[in-house]
Amino acid sequence: MSYNKFNNVLIILFQVSIGLFAYFVISQHNNCTQKDTLTYIVYFFLVVNLYIGYYLQKKDSKFIDLQKKLASKNHINNTIFNLQKAIIVVRDDLLMSQANDTFFQTFDFKDIEEFSSKHVCICELFIEKEGVPHIMPMMGKLTWTDYIIAHPNQTHEAYMLDKDGNERIYAIDLKENIFGHQSMVVFTEVTEIRSQADTFQKLFDNSADGLLLLKNNNFLDVNHTLLSMLECPNKETFLALNPQSLLPYKQPDEVLSMELHQKMVDECLDLGVSNYQRLQKKISGETFWCDIAMTKIMINNESVIYVRWRDIDEYKRLQFSLEERVSQQAKALITSSRLAGIGEMMENITHQWKQPLSLILNIIQLMKLEIPNNKDLLVIEEQTQYLNNTIADFKHYTTTSNDNETLFMLRDSVNASLKIFEFQALQHQIKITSKLEKNSKIKGDFGTFNQAVLVLLSNSKDALLENRKEDREIRIKIEESREKIYLIISDNGGGIPNDVIQKIFEPYFTTKFKDKGTGIGLSMTYNIIKQLNGEIEVCNSEYGAVFKIILPKIKH
Repeated sequence: MSYNKFNNVLIILFQVSIGLFAYFVISQHNNCTQKDTLTYIVYFFLVVNLYIGYYLQKKDSKFIDLQKKLASKNHINNTIFNLQKAIIVVRDDLLMSQANDTFFQTFDFKDIEEFSSKHVCICELFIEKEGVPHIMPMMGKLTWTDYIIAHPNQTHEAYMLDKDGNERIYAIDLKENIFGHQSMVVFTEVTEIRSQADTFQKLFDNSADGLLLLKNNNFLDVNHTLLSMLECPNKETFLALNPQSLLPYKQPDEVLSMELHQKMVDECLDLGVSNYQRLQKKISGETFWCDIAMTKIMINNESVIYVRWRDIDEYKRLQFSLEERVSQQAKALITSSRLAGIGEMMENITHQWKQPLSLILNIIQLMKLEIPNNKDLLVIEEQTQYLNNTIADFKHYTTTSNDNETLFMLRDSVNASLKIFEFQALQHQIKITSKLEKNSKIKGDFGTFNQAVLVLLSNSKDALLENRKEDREIRIKIEESREKIYLIISDNGGGIPNDVIQKIFEPYFTTKFKDKGTGIGLSMTYNIIKQLNGEIEVCNSEYGAVFKIILPKIKH
């Protein structure tokens, strides 16, 4: 029954009741005729009807206003409902009873009746997608809506094809019992967001650099390159680690690794970026140099640090090697400069002593004429001549030439070095045994080669003094083959420890105390021989060390 019909019935019943009540009241007065009674009743009905009419008119006016407001509100709600870019579906129990315009436009249905003639549920539009989690009509034993209700804290996504056959991805949100048994399902399209996320993930996974995401010093994600770099078997193992487990205790500059790491994190969160080179540690415990760059990014309105790793171990090792070589060359230049200074000093000494020594020798010759066969004069002459020869030997030993094509006898160089070494041998009771019959010639700088030979003699002397108290001996011999010349210097000083024998030609390596050796000598000898296109080898014999210099034979 409509509102107006219901009101009319009530009015008729009310008027009949009032009429009967009025007739009863008036009929109780004996002095009123029947005509008067009817007149009173008519007047009474007119007054009552006027009042009721006024009241109903006012009531109808309010009701019409209320209807207009409700109609307006419904219109606004429907407009808002249809203007939503997300798909909104209202379900009455299992049936879809209403949907907004976005739904009909996306899937090309005219209205809910057309959809209902072909489908029962929107879930019939869901498509299967391999490799990614997604919602299907049945999720195990649960319907898709029951599954969403049972897992409220998960993100639920469905894949559907629009009217043009394009694949679209929707995030699903379900609200139960909005109007009795009705429920509302909101499908928010995330196709573009998911595409961007997939693109980022592909770039992340396939980057040539190691990449990871870090939040509150916890690892969130890592790419395959970094897993390989750290020799980590899988992502699950890595994500269970923490930054400290991938760092040595200290860096080479003695800074605590975790202090440096936290400094980088704080700098990144404050400035947005941070970049340092530091030692990292693999799962095996092996350390390597890495260039670490941190960048702050926002994910779900939270600060996350995007970390780029780049293996620079080979570069750093090369850098250290170059720095070491520069240092070696600088020290070699200093040594060379000192040797040049010694040579210049010996030239000055030779020049200053030449005339006095010549004068002494001349005087002795005159005195020998006056006092023949005098033993004292012979001793003085012999010692003076020895002094003159020694000065000449030192000058010859320290003299270098810019002409690398100079030919000289190998035995001459050895004999010149032995003359310089003779005093050391006599002082420490070292027997020198030489076999230098070969007339081998080599090409190079005579003075420089003398220095190399003297280093080997001095090295043997040190070994003899350290390991033998008597019967000290150094053997020197020259041998030849068809293509090569061999200068072999050996001693009976006990040899070189096997754990260091391969290192003795390295710059600054020494087994002596710091006040007795710098490690420069054997390295310098090695370089001198290399400049002559030769080689130098070392091994241990039964008695001691054996150095073998191998030089190309000069063809006449």
